[in-house]
Amino acid sequence: MARSSRITLGGGDPRLEQLAAAWVYSQASQHTQQAYWADLGAFAQFCADRGAMVLEARAADVEDYRSRVEQSGASAATVARRLAALASFYRYAAADDPGAVNPVAAVARPVLAATSRTDVLDEAEISALLATASELGPKTAVLVCLLLLDGLKLGEVVGADVEHLTVDGGRGWLCLRRDDGGVQEIELDRRTVGALDSYVGSRSAGPVLLADGPKGSPARRLSRFGANYLLKRAASAAQLPRTVSANTLRRTFVAAALNAGSHLRAVQHRLGHADSRTTRRLSHPPA
Repeated sequence: MARSSRITLGGGDPRLEQLAAAWVYSQASQHTQQAYWADLGAFAQFCADRGAMVLEARAADVEDYRSRVEQSGASAATVARRLAALASFYRYAAADDPGAVNPVAAVARPVLAATSRTDVLDEAEISALLATASELGPKTAVLVCLLLLDGLKLGEVVGADVEHLTVDGGRGWLCLRRDDGGVQEIELDRRTVGALDSYVGSRSAGPVLLADGPKGSPARRLSRFGANYLLKRAASAAQLPRTVSANTLRRTFVAAALNAGSHLRAVQHRLGHADSRTTRRLSHPPA
């Protein structure tokens, strides 16, 4: 990550800036660096709004921050990740000040389930869904392929734009803006590239997936509601004996990648997870 993309921390504390930079750039993973800047930046802004200093924060400040994040609608996994990032920063800062107290240590963290309860498709169901999606049309095929073969989240799929798509010699790449604000280019499955080639055609800009509308009306981006409708229609037509959601397909992607020998860290990076535990939760059979 280029240093010019660094988040500016509030408060005007040069020691905080120096410590934060040293802490972030001690991380080997570029994705972790980006996630840590975002998480520490969010807490720094919270402290600035309260007139507090990050390096003088107490457990009560962190407790209030946790409540603020939870009230924003963040998942338990997101809350846990943000607290873990803060705990890491304060441990790093304590190396320069052995008498320092980590204010996160006394704050309870969300208890995460060891596994996801989202179902996983078997090989026969995967084949049936892909074949049915293709029969239903290139738009449904693109939707299913991006979720099932490339592991994208539904928001990333409906938010994808043609100008962020590159196709060359049957191979394709898509630039995604991740939840932490970073940008990541991922290589797409060749079957996805084939579906995109059929659906996108000569379009050079605008949403990848378009909503249906009256002929001649302006092109509109497919909504989450519309994408869920197409997905349920495909699952029903494929006669799958289970409920299928975008999360089902993302979890199936993780299981297939790990079964094929991919390392957990590689899958974690592919999915844009800041914490490997998030990926690991998707890698186990449902409880």
